[in-house]
Amino acid sequence: MKYINAESILPKELVEELQKYVNGEMIYVPISKNLHKQWGECSGIKKQLTARNHAIRQQFSHGVTIDQLSKQFFLSHDSIKKIVYTKK
Repeated sequence: MKYINAESILPKELVEELQKYVNGEMIYVPISKNLHKQWGECSGIKKQLTARNHAIRQQFSHGVTIDQLSKQFFLSHDSIKKIVYTKK
């Protein structure tokens, strides 16, 4: 996130109105709700975790133990249990 001088992009009237509330301070303007992306969508990690969890569930259904899955995927036993016992 970068900072932009309001005077360089906003109309003078709007800058003057903002100065009534925030004079010389920094403010954050959040992204509009319709453009907001969910966690992991930009980096692709959400898809990676979904694919990993699917692979874990599939292997578990074919008889691979929680201990084996824990070692293979470098996750705790509790994390593996949450993945395999959560219905999706």
